[in-house]
This record gives sequence, structure tokens and C-alpha cells, in this order.
Amino acid sequence: MKVVLGGSRHLSFLPEDVMDSLKSWMRDEVEFMLGEAKGMDAKFQEFFKAANYDKVTIYYSGEYPRHNFGNWNAIHVNSGLKSKSHAMHAAKDRDMTRLADSGLMMWDTLSAGTISNLIDLLGQGKKCQMFVAGQDSNLYFLNKPEDLQKWEERFPEVFQEAHKRLAAFSKRNSKKIESDELKLF
Repeated sequence: MKVVLGGSRHLSFLPEDVMDSLKSWMRDEVEFMLGEAKGMDAKFQEFFKAANYDKVTIYYSGEYPRHNFGNWNAIHVNSGLKSKSHAMHAAKDRDMTRLADSGLMMWDTLSAGTISNLIDLLGQGKKCQMFVAGQDSNLYFLNKPEDLQKWEERFPEVFQEAHKRLAAFSKRNSKKIESDELKLF
């Protein structure tokens, strides 16, 4: 089983119930996929390094991984973009959500990227967990896109941005596929 982990760059703590989920997965020898940004990516990496857990793969879209505390296998995902914007990093996120069987996201109620990952996972029929920091600091178990509805009603701007990012990625990816297919002829 493969689990994608992610969250806001503005968060850097692991609550007890999240650590319990991680430890349970580790006992099952799950493979974890995560990024290399500051914040939650770095915090997850610190956790796995301290646990001496080796079933971790780091995904990155820049020139090199910004963080790889455990010197784990790192996979470069070429976004095809030159700018170092959230769009460049979305390519690796979409790869991880596609490859994952499940996910766990730490959301600060502001990060559209974290919500994009949850929408993507749930849209593919994959169950995931979401820790909501600050508002109620609870871990939620999500099974379908409708499970996000109450947060979409409370944070419509974040969800609008998340949907906009997913649509832009889909459009760029479709153009890339068409271009690649034309090159075959």
C-alpha cells in the first residue's frame, strides 16, 4: 500500500492521532510518498528519519530536493514549467495522488494546495485522512468528495482556488499529452 502525505508549509507539528496513524501504517510496512518543502513535508521527513523508517520516497519538481533528511529515494517530476510557482509543484502532487492508495493531509484552513490533494484523492475514490489545524484540531476520515462539503461551505475561497488549480493542471496536462501524441506521427 502507498500513502501520500502532505500539508501546509505553515504547519510543522504532528498531533498524537496523526502519529498514531503513521505508526500503524509503518507496522504494516506502507510506502510513504511526500514532497520536500518546508512545513509539513519537512516534519513528516523528520518523523520518519527519527523512526529510522526506509519506505519513504521524496517527490520534487525543482532542480533538486530542498529537503531529504533520510537520503531516501527521490523522484523528479518535470512540470514543464519554468516558474517556481505552486503550479510547478502541482505536477509532483498529481503524480503522488495518482500513485497513492490513500492519503493523509494536514490542513491549516488556508492552503489551497492541500485541499487540491484531498479533492484529487477523493475524486479518484481513494479514502484519506485530514487533520484540520486551528479550527477544531481533529483528524477526519474521508471517503468521498461530499465529505469535504462542510469545509467548502466555511472556506469557499480556498476551495475555489483549489478547483482552479486542478482545472489549470488538467488543461496543461491535456495539452502536453496532445503535443506528445503529435510528436509520434
